Amino acid sequence: MEEYLTEQELRLLNPQIIQDMIQKEIPISVTVYHLTPEMKHYLQKIVVTVLHQIRQDAMTDYIVYCLAELIDNSQRANAKRIYFHEQHLDIFNPKDYDCGMETFKTDFITNQSHYQGCQEEHGLSMTMTLLVKEESLYMEVANNTKLTVFEYKRIHDRITRALESQNPAQIFSHTNEQEGAGLGFNSITLMLQKFGNPDENLKFIAQEDFTDIRI
Repeated sequence: MEEYLTEQELRLLNPQIIQDMIQKEIPISVTVYHLTPEMKHYLQKIVVTVLHQIRQDAMTDYIVYCLAELIDNSQRANAKRIYFHEQHLDIFNPKDYDCGMETFKTDFITNQSHYQGCQEEHGLSMTMTLLVKEESLYMEVANNTKLTVFEYKRIHDRITRALESQNPAQIFSHTNEQEGAGLGFNSITLMLQKFGNPDENLKFIAQEDFTDIRI
């Protein structure tokens, strides 16, 4: 995997550099334009290194799983904007949105490599940030895109339902076939229940020029 990485990216796999950033409470941040399998693996290795440095290896599987779900959500959001652009549809127009979403899921699944390869061309990126501060680990995945009102309502509804659900059967009963499997935020909620109250651990922030999910 290392042959795909720049010198700056390789630095974040160095345990000593990570330890220094943790001690100084410096955010560990990586911006990605091409969400290839190799890049996903790289981001996961950074998380593993951070958890090892703070002696929280037992959390690795759960946190890596949450990261994978957030990355997939980010990739899908960026791909959607490329798809609508290529279909000459306005993603903020209700009729165009409904029209595009009728075929987006299928086209995304069959053409993921295309959407991975042209995100930078469209100015779309994903940023993962880790911060260890006051004995807490903060992780966020942000897109440099503005949410539509339809997406905002869907994400808010998913998170709210997942947080209100009392058991796994309830959590996984809330899916959205139009968007995809719809299990991402539900799965994350289950993982976070291992560490305490999800209400305190999962945050959704939508601003004019970015969308951010924080754990």
